[in-house]
Amino acid sequence: ISLTKVSLDWFPLVVNEAEKTTDILLSAIYTEALTRYESIMQGGNFNTVMREIEIFSSIRSTLSPKDDVAVILDCGALSTRMYIVRKGIVPFF
Repeated sequence: ISLTKVSLDWFPLVVNEAEKTTDILLSAIYTEALTRYESIMQGGNFNTVMREIEIFSSIRSTLSPKDDVAVILDCGALSTRMYIVRKGIVPFF
């Protein structure tokens, strides 16, 4: 995928103070898809303040920082996805 065709976002996973490094999760979405979603929002007179990949918003809204390991099932009309979440991080897709 060409970087000119996507919008990138990142999320910090592990911060190592001793080594002064941070592991991140880098995510991408096709700019065309993002533009389509934004036009739908504008058509409904909604202002887009923030965009977020669906699984990240699901983690924030349903899990507690105290949860060690959890499973999120995303049951859609056409497909079902299962995410294994460990301490707020999705180590497997």
